[in-house]
Amino acid sequence: MTPAGAPAAVGSLAEGFAASVRAVPERVAVRDGLRSLTYRQLDARAEAMAAALRAHRPGPRRPVGVLLERSADMVAAALAVLRTGVPCMPLDPATPRARLEPLLRAARPSVVITAGEPATRLPAGPAVLRTDTDLPPAAAADSGPGPSPGFEPGPEADHRLGPEADHRLGPDAGFGPGSYPGFPSGPDADHRPGSDAGPPGPGLDAGPLPEPDAGFRPGPYPGFEPGPEADHRLGPDAGSGSGPYPGFPSGPDVDHRPGSDAGSRPGPYPGFEPGPEADHRLGPDAGSGSGSYPGFPSGTPAPGPSSAGPDVVPGRDTPAYTLFPPGAAGRARPVELSHGSVLELFAGAGNRHGFGSEDVWALSHSVALDVFVREMWGALLYGGCAVVVPRRTADDPRALLALLRSERVTVLHQSPGALRRLQAEDARTGSRRLPLRCVVLDGGRPRDGDLAPWRAAYGEAAPRLVTLDDDAAQATGSAPFALVGTGDRERLAAAGGIEDAYPVGDVQARLFLRSAYRAATDPACDLFVFRLRAAYDHDALTRAVARAVARHDVLRTSFRFAGRTEPLQLVHRTATAPVSVRDLRGLCPGDRAAEIAALAERERTEPFDWSAPPLMRCGAHLLDDGEFLFSVGFHEALLDGWSEQVLITEILADFWALRGGRGKPAAEPPAHRPADAVARERRARNDPSAAAFWSRELAGLRPTLLPWPAAGPAGTGEEPAGLCVVDLPPAESEALDEVARDHGATLDQVLLAVHARVLTDLTGRDEVVLGVETDGRDADGGAGRPVGVQLNVVPYRLRTCGRGWGELIRAVQDKERALEGVRNFPYAALGRLAGVREPTDITVACTRARGFDELVAATELHLLDAKTRVRTGAALRVEFVQDPFTRLLTLELEADERRADDERLEAVAELYHGAIAALAAEGTGRGRLPHSSGTR
Repeated sequence: MTPAGAPAAVGSLAEGFAASVRAVPERVAVRDGLRSLTYRQLDARAEAMAAALRAHRPGPRRPVGVLLERSADMVAAALAVLRTGVPCMPLDPATPRARLEPLLRAARPSVVITAGEPATRLPAGPAVLRTDTDLPPAAAADSGPGPSPGFEPGPEADHRLGPEADHRLGPDAGFGPGSYPGFPSGPDADHRPGSDAGPPGPGLDAGPLPEPDAGFRPGPYPGFEPGPEADHRLGPDAGSGSGPYPGFPSGPDVDHRPGSDAGSRPGPYPGFEPGPEADHRLGPDAGSGSGSYPGFPSGTPAPGPSSAGPDVVPGRDTPAYTLFPPGAAGRARPVELSHGSVLELFAGAGNRHGFGSEDVWALSHSVALDVFVREMWGALLYGGCAVVVPRRTADDPRALLALLRSERVTVLHQSPGALRRLQAEDARTGSRRLPLRCVVLDGGRPRDGDLAPWRAAYGEAAPRLVTLDDDAAQATGSAPFALVGTGDRERLAAAGGIEDAYPVGDVQARLFLRSAYRAATDPACDLFVFRLRAAYDHDALTRAVARAVARHDVLRTSFRFAGRTEPLQLVHRTATAPVSVRDLRGLCPGDRAAEIAALAERERTEPFDWSAPPLMRCGAHLLDDGEFLFSVGFHEALLDGWSEQVLITEILADFWALRGGRGKPAAEPPAHRPADAVARERRARNDPSAAAFWSRELAGLRPTLLPWPAAGPAGTGEEPAGLCVVDLPPAESEALDEVARDHGATLDQVLLAVHARVLTDLTGRDEVVLGVETDGRDADGGAGRPVGVQLNVVPYRLRTCGRGWGELIRAVQDKERALEGVRNFPYAALGRLAGVREPTDITVACTRARGFDELVAATELHLLDAKTRVRTGAALRVEFVQDPFTRLLTLELEADERRADDERLEAVAELYHGAIAALAAEGTGRGRLPHSSGTR
């Protein structure tokens, strides 16, 4: 049986546990050899700890440490912490004092829950809550029924279990209602779990949801209100506000209610008012603050509610755990797991693997590892039983096998090596079939033969080998509203007209923030204008655009930054994208050019309404000689470059096919949904192994920054952008292709080697960081992937000193192989891991127009000219663009003019041109690039 609160249906871990308490209150939730607690009893124990914890007033953004012996109380303490809405920081009780000190300094927990011998090793500093002395008498009096057979408590005890030990405990073992010491019972006892235990958190309105188009006050960018003195430069501390909208302001003077009457303060962006000290500088690192939407500024934290309810109402994106990578010490930085990242692991596992309340899960790993989090919540989310395995038992295959049999364990996490040792020991000593039905592989991919010994011994009764990560990849976001909390889901269902909803992605959130602050001069419109030779058919173009809107969720999406438990994207069932048309035929060339220039200016100054999809505008300008201009503009947070090209070519192909009233079957929607990309982004952000890799990769990093400081004030929202375009000679483009073939490399890898050499020239440093832009899609070019925003910047840390071109190209290839599997880790979080503001403020992209050559080949459309206008937040953006028809290269440099004026930008272009010319000459045997000493 799977409880009604299965992972896909709840908004937080606390809510998931509460659902299990309601579904199976008298089933055993946890046992540790000394005692056995039912879900009702575990809930009461956790609430007693939470009440004592609230008295310490834990900070909303600082974790609470748990340093307890492996026991049922260790599980209860984690539940207590999550119930208060702050992250739990589990500490292994075997951790020596010398290693505890740097971990506590790095994480800065506000309180540490501890007891017994581990408490004696706790260094001075954080406040301490002792479960053996500080809890109320009734709660502390719980001594349990005594040890279970086969367990022997005490620091020196040998916890290996004999094969005959029987530890099966259940509701009939003498622990019925009222009989368990230290737990309240009777008609007055309140065992309501989670958020039901108190009033709703601040800013949550339990009333009906407004209509889909409601929830915004007047103004071009409802929901944002910067103060007149605010410095909007984003920094590592931005976005750490508390309250229902992490990173958004809160407090007694802030009104989060949706609707046109919400908010009372003046300002161009109603409802969004950062404090005067907020630092909101925008750039590749924007969004590195804490909270579910890193990079958004915060105001005064909202006062916490009474002790009867949680201090912070957690959402799926709220941090749930603060963990350190294995072996972390010294300057190690913690890794956060959100509520949603844990829930997503199990979103489809219940159905795929049959997890339910009959399962018994072994808690056999260190409490400080993410594997233990999986073990614990695999049991508690499905109403199963969690068996705490003593450390010595977990390390001894023979003792572990005995415990698995005596405790009737059905689900076990094991690494590939530990699994091999366990099967080998069972082959030597096993006499009875194991009750295991699932072995969850921790690390690595399942391979044929992994369970061969057990399959040979037990046949069809052998356990199955599964991985939760694959479940998350397949199940997360696969169902509409799967990433949205219960409250928001119910309100959206009641409102009608919405077919899906999911959180705003980290990159999107930063782009919306940037567009809000620069709205007066640049409302974040990516504009494309194509000059085409073909007879214009307005009906065909209108139908083609309508088909694109119907096919792609993101074109029917509005954005809500107020009135929800977190900022959301709402996918409407229908949306209309009108196509404007203007006849310029007959105008003199000067007037026609002026009108076309006015088109770009109107797009630059006209804001998008975030609440009304699509955030896209299309138009046609009719010209003489059977030509017309097709223009399409998107809000920059709607589509990335890959998506813009896919969408434009799709519209033009349909336009050609539908001319003259002809028909064409509509294309099927993409196999994946935009929500899947948001889920992947969050899984990557909360992946401890990826965070551990990047902590090592970036240790001791010196950022690679544009060497010229800004000539003027920052954060005005009016930063002009300079542009320099250099068309490479055909001979050099062809020579670079030849160099790539000779070195067994891609053209992109050769161009990244050029970029690395220029960065050395520009900065005078032998070690540089390349900020490589990626769209996060698969190597297949995104087949089946939805259009949307899947952007990231991946830092390539390279040494250039003493390396010739061949060595440098190989270094780029080696780095790309090393970064496989961790490329999706959000760039915004890397600065925190490295202890710097950002690894680099110079980004590089290697792009080629996708689909236009196929479009021209499949139709008789003649693409005569194309112009684009796309803004960047980097100090310098370098883009190598390959023409789809000629395959010739163009170098485009865009920079903040306060950092690099036209003269400097041209000097940088000369560095690239010189490096490319030298490499091309070397590739054809005509020359060799001398090593530079740092051209400034």
